[in-house]
Amino acid sequence: MLIHRKNSSGQFNPSTNGMRLLVLGALVISMALMGLAHSMLGPFSPLYRPGTGSTYGGMLLAIITFRIGYPKLLADWIALGGLYAALGLLVAKSPLLTVGTQFTLFSVLLTASAVLTIWLGATHSFGANGQDGFSHYALVAAGIAGLLCVAWAITSH
Repeated sequence: MLIHRKNSSGQFNPSTNGMRLLVLGALVISMALMGLAHSMLGPFSPLYRPGTGSTYGGMLLAIITFRIGYPKLLADWIALGGLYAALGLLVAKSPLLTVGTQFTLFSVLLTASAVLTIWLGATHSFGANGQDGFSHYALVAAGIAGLLCVAWAITSH
């Protein structure tokens, strides 16, 4: 069942779902640190490839969001997880994105995820009363950063 989210939806109630979001954040940060270590120290594990963190992080985002929103389906958050996973698979397949179609697909997927992140920040309310502080601004800022990364990648490619 798809839902139309309003600013007062309060879907992410910190009292019931805060621990799931905390675990998701810790897992995604640890995968990002593995990627940073891989680029700084060289390949330390044959199982880790560039894009692995994004692939698993995107899948975790989709799965945990599905669990938090059950029985309602938060299609926008699940789509964001799918975009992250697709970006990770693309980078894992071709880390240098040397083929023009791969780079174009990467740019389109990254732009879509950035725009979706901005939209989520602009339309979603967190917490029971819709008063969450700076979460909206953080999502919008993350989306803008993603758009800046796309612009940088296109101009330097």
